[in-house]
Amino acid sequence: MKKQTTMRVVRIVSIILIIVVVVLTIVLLSKKRRDMITIGTGGTKGMYYNYSQKLAEIESKDLDIRVKETEGSLANLRLIQQGYLDVAIVQSDVLYNAKDDGGERKFGAVTFLYIETVQVVVRKDSGIETISDLKGKKVGIGKKESAIPKNVEDFLSVYGMDMSDIVAESLSFEESSNALSAGTIDAFFCTSGAPTAAISELAEKTDIKLLSFNSDDLSRISKLNKGYDVTTIPAGTYKGQDSEVSTIGVYAVLLASDRLDDDVVYKITKDIYDHSAELNEHISTSNGIELDKEKENVVIPFHEGASKYYKEQGVNVDDGDDADGGADDAGGASDDGADDDGNE
Repeated sequence: MKKQTTMRVVRIVSIILIIVVVVLTIVLLSKKRRDMITIGTGGTKGMYYNYSQKLAEIESKDLDIRVKETEGSLANLRLIQQGYLDVAIVQSDVLYNAKDDGGERKFGAVTFLYIETVQVVVRKDSGIETISDLKGKKVGIGKKESAIPKNVEDFLSVYGMDMSDIVAESLSFEESSNALSAGTIDAFFCTSGAPTAAISELAEKTDIKLLSFNSDDLSRISKLNKGYDVTTIPAGTYKGQDSEVSTIGVYAVLLASDRLDDDVVYKITKDIYDHSAELNEHISTSNGIELDKEKENVVIPFHEGASKYYKEQGVNVDDGDDADGGADDAGGASDDGADDDGNE
C-alpha cells in the first residue's frame, strides 16, 4: 500500500514537472519569437537587402532581425499582409496604388528610408539614347513581384509604347547585370537606391551608361503616380558616369506588421533616426531621413509604435486610430514566404 502511494506521488510530481517544463518552454519560445523579426527586402544586389543588413547589425544587441530575400515590393506587401513578414520595405508608388484597395490593412508605416531611382542601364556603345530606342530590344524588367514592371510600363507609355514593343525579360538586378555584360540583353531597368551593387559591379567590368531624361518627359511620368518624384543621380555615382543623371525617384518606405509590439516598432523607429547617417552613408541619392517629410512621403497610416516616437519629437502623423488598427499582441511572422533572387 505504501509502495502504491509512493508511486502515485511520483507520477503526480512527474506530471507537474512536465507541465512546468512545457509552460516554461512556451514562455521561452514566446520570448524568442518576440525578439526575432523577419524583414522582407529584395535581391542581394539591391539596396533593400544591404540597408536591412546594416539595420540588423545596429539592432543585434536587442533584436534578432532576419533579413529575407524576396522578389521585391509587391512580394513584400503581400507577405507582410499575410503574416509571413514582421517588417518590410516597399516603394512609395506601390503603396499609393494599394492604399485604397478596400481590404483590411494589417500593417502600418514606420518611416521613409531614402530615395530610390529608376535607373535605365545600357552599354555605352549600344547607341541607345532614349526609351524610344528600346523598341524591339531585349530589356530586363525586374522580377514579376517587384515594382519594376509597372515602372517600365509607365516609362514606355510616355513614349507611346507598351510592353509589346520590347522583348521583356523577368530578371533580377544581378541576372540583368550579368546578361547585359554578356550581351544577351540590350538594357535593363533597376529601381533602387544608388549606387546599386549590381550596377556598380557591372560598371567595373563593362562600359555602361544610364539614360538621362528631359524635364518635359519627367514631368509627364511623375504625373502617372503620386508616389513618383523627379530626382537626380550625382555624377561619379558609378565608374564612367561623368554627368548627373535626371530620372524618376520613389521613396523606400519601411512597414511593420500590426502584430509587432508597439515598443519594438518604437525602438526600431528611434534607432533608424539615431543611426540615419550610418545607414545612409553609401546612398548617393539620399541625405538621410527627415522628420518633417514623413507626412508628405508616406501615404498610409503609421504603426502606433512609430507614431509614439514622432509625437515625442513634436511631429503628429496619422496612426489610423479611426481605421482598422493594430493589435497589441506580440509575435513574429510565420517562417513561410517566398525566397527569391529579386528586385525592389
